[in-house]
Amino acid sequence: MLPETESGEAGPLDVRGLVLLSTASSAIVYGLSQIPTHASLTAGAVIGPIAAGIVLAGAFCWHALRVERPLLDVRLYANRVFAAASLTTFGLGAALFGAMILVPLYYQEVRHESVIATGLLVGPQGLGMLFVMPLVGRLTERFGGGRVAIVGVSILSLATIPLAFVGPSTSIVYISLVLLLRGVGIGFAFVPAMSAAFASLRPDSSRMRHRS
Repeated sequence: MLPETESGEAGPLDVRGLVLLSTASSAIVYGLSQIPTHASLTAGAVIGPIAAGIVLAGAFCWHALRVERPLLDVRLYANRVFAAASLTTFGLGAALFGAMILVPLYYQEVRHESVIATGLLVGPQGLGMLFVMPLVGRLTERFGGGRVAIVGVSILSLATIPLAFVGPSTSIVYISLVLLLRGVGIGFAFVPAMSAAFASLRPDSSRMRHRS
């Protein structure tokens, strides 16, 4: 049902870039996941994979700058607006999924809620995002993506602080309201940040060529 577009040829898959980037990210994540097991940042099982991942990531960047159609065009990050918007989106993702790991564990391990009840109890964050999504587009067009994203990040930051003081007897209604506000902040920040990133690029940026 999608309309036909003149987007040009995608070209062959950058297999070497795919192998380098996926291996690099997997090695870094594996090294970080070993920190609780070894209780040390200097253990070989931690440092080794992380160092290997960083080297492979560097190799990917070197490769991406020298091929015509890289898996990820790292030259785009020379655009300050795009780089800042990408960093903001990364931070928002960390805040979103970080809470989605810790809050369900709290409900199940501390409050002894069932899996289904836990899923419903984390729902207010999604509802907060749902409520503000219809407004985000209009506010972004009127005030600009940067200003709307700053408001969203501010709301998200302030609404995250109360989670640090949650205890075994904290009201579930209170936690739900906090999650609802977090969802509002994420909703106000995510879409404007991504819109700002794409708006900063030239129409031909997705098909940039390496210039020697």
